[in-house]
Amino acid sequence: MKSDSDRRVLIVDDDPLLREIVASKLIGDGYQVETAGDGIAATAAVTSPEIAAFDLICNDLNMPNLDGIAFLSRLAESGFNGAVIILSGEDDAIRRTAEAYAAESGLNVLGSLSKPFDPTRFDQLLLAARAPTDPAAEAAPAAISPDVLFAEDGGVIPFFQPQICARTGAVVGAEALVRLPLADGTVASPARILPAVDEHKLHWRLFFRMFEASIAELADWQKVGHAPEISVNIEPELLLDVSLPDRLRERAVAARVDPAKIVIEITENAAVSAAPEVLQVIARLRMYGFGISIDDFGMGHSNFERLRRLPFTELKIDRQFVADAPTDPVAAACVASSVGLARAAGVVVVAEGVERKSQLDHVTRAGADRIQGFLISKPLPAEMFRRFLDYPVRALAG
Repeated sequence: MKSDSDRRVLIVDDDPLLREIVASKLIGDGYQVETAGDGIAATAAVTSPEIAAFDLICNDLNMPNLDGIAFLSRLAESGFNGAVIILSGEDDAIRRTAEAYAAESGLNVLGSLSKPFDPTRFDQLLLAARAPTDPAAEAAPAAISPDVLFAEDGGVIPFFQPQICARTGAVVGAEALVRLPLADGTVASPARILPAVDEHKLHWRLFFRMFEASIAELADWQKVGHAPEISVNIEPELLLDVSLPDRLRERAVAARVDPAKIVIEITENAAVSAAPEVLQVIARLRMYGFGISIDDFGMGHSNFERLRRLPFTELKIDRQFVADAPTDPVAAACVASSVGLARAAGVVVVAEGVERKSQLDHVTRAGADRIQGFLISKPLPAEMFRRFLDYPVRALAG
């Protein structure tokens, strides 16, 4: 791991005073700093074989000769693998678009700041730049075989991420998220599991493994007086099988679990583009008592008339809007409109991806019914989640 004194930073800005201010701060923090006054000079700096690779670039947008967005394009083409902070006096919408463009181009964008910049927020971004890189994350993960994924003694299991009532803090539900405990004591995330599922066409097997394990846990929790709702994600293609509602109802009855306690999560795009078979499956699932959640709402190309015809019971606001809402008026408007649509439809609205108190405060004021995210809890193994149910949540004070 590099020390700060080994880290090289390039400041790209046409304002010499700002370059001096930022450079003085970074040098005072122990960084090695170089500066450039426009994109042309910056390009020369990052491509010169005489200069060691930079770990971080602080980049303005509106500059002479070659503007900051064009420089970001050249930076991406060069294969730059350090971090980028956008520091610009342009309005929020332009900075957000530049940030999104850089990220979509493969750059590691830590965030963007307006001028004059907030030193506290700048320090937070620098902490992210200094975070050690996990070598295992850089290497391609070893392939996981189907035998390991679905071993009788082991294999994939659900972890449960709590959902709490925004008004009382009580745990009212959880989303079942796939995990795979490994022999070395670590737990594989979906990033390692799902590629193997895709490669071997195991979506049916994974869904039913997660569904059956989730309702088995729910049955056990009910025996000790807890009855949260459990959400299980489903791939859109599985909704084409018109036998699905009967198969799920049979399993719920066998486990002595009320279907009303089970929510099937589908993505917004899958809901909007639903084929006739999907509409039949969703209608019958609702007729049998299962809940239907529209996941990632706000990120797709919503056809509101189409959504209006679906009997969904829950709407989950996309986590990116939740993350940006406290500081981004457009994201805040998306949160507000999502809550308004849910209210008009008479369904529950869940804010997912809540990681900071400011996000919690915003979505609570906006009228979200339920809160889900790391501020409340990370996904938990079944036994830990059961213990979590015993404590009416403290997280609202977080």
